[in-house]
Amino acid sequence: MTDHTKPSPPSEAKVCKIENVKFTEGALNEMANPKHKTSKSRRDKRRTHKFLKAPNLSLCPQCQEVKKPHHACLSCGTYNGREVITVQQI
Repeated sequence: MTDHTKPSPPSEAKVCKIENVKFTEGALNEMANPKHKTSKSRRDKRRTHKFLKAPNLSLCPQCQEVKKPHHACLSCGTYNGREVITVQQI
């Protein structure tokens, strides 16, 4: 019969001098890494929604200037038919 010995327990945890993190032998090989290279097509499909959108704009009913919706008009100072800010004429 062969002598089956129990596997020895892992060695004492070592301390990494750089990050002061404890790890056992072989722990660095168990980190999550991609198994395959991400193709350009897959990478670009993931980024399809990452782009700048044009702001929504509407016309002021008083002076017909372009303004942001639900904001006071910067040229005439009105909002919802009432003057809410005083605008200095230059």
